[in-house]
Amino acid sequence: GYTEIWAIVNRTINGATVRNVELMEAPFNDTPADYISNKGLNAFFVDSGTTYNGAAATVISGLSHLEGKAVAVLADGSMVAGKTVSGGKITLPVSASVVHVGLPYTGTIQTMRLDTQLRDGTFQGRVKKIHEINVRVYRSGPFKIGRDANNLDACFDRDATITMGSPYDLFTGDIPIGFDDSWNKEARIMIVQDKPMPLTVVALISEVSV
Repeated sequence: GYTEIWAIVNRTINGATVRNVELMEAPFNDTPADYISNKGLNAFFVDSGTTYNGAAATVISGLSHLEGKAVAVLADGSMVAGKTVSGGKITLPVSASVVHVGLPYTGTIQTMRLDTQLRDGTFQGRVKKIHEINVRVYRSGPFKIGRDANNLDACFDRDATITMGSPYDLFTGDIPIGFDDSWNKEARIMIVQDKPMPLTVVALISEVSV
């Protein structure tokens, strides 16, 4: 079980301030049987969102609480960009049976300064450079990583072998990343998730020169 979190949230919708009572979604916890069959179909990572679950459709209605808002959409496990609610509905380019629609949000991880004990003293305060990172994730979609908000690269995104419009395969394991860092005393790592997909970072393993 988990503790339900309810909140009263002020939002500006269609030019007016409204007060919503919102319930935080339960933690994403699909089962091993889901890994192949639904590929993140039940991933709900939007704010003030709603879910359509029914016969395949292109017009998704019941969105009057998001009128005029640019929304994040996950349709049958595939992201749909560039949708704004008009008349309480959106129109998808391809019909879908399970559609999550809501306000987008960005999750950010900013590490503290790297630290380890060296034979000749502390790691802190020394000029260093990160060469490579292994990001260990669990049941995660694509994300961005870099040394700061102005230097982020897409990680585990679509490539030419994946059919556009198909669901994302959520990944579990280590992702090796060549890290574009400079020599500095900070050696920080930033990870950003700005898509309506899950991201669980289990570990960051860094290769660093001092």
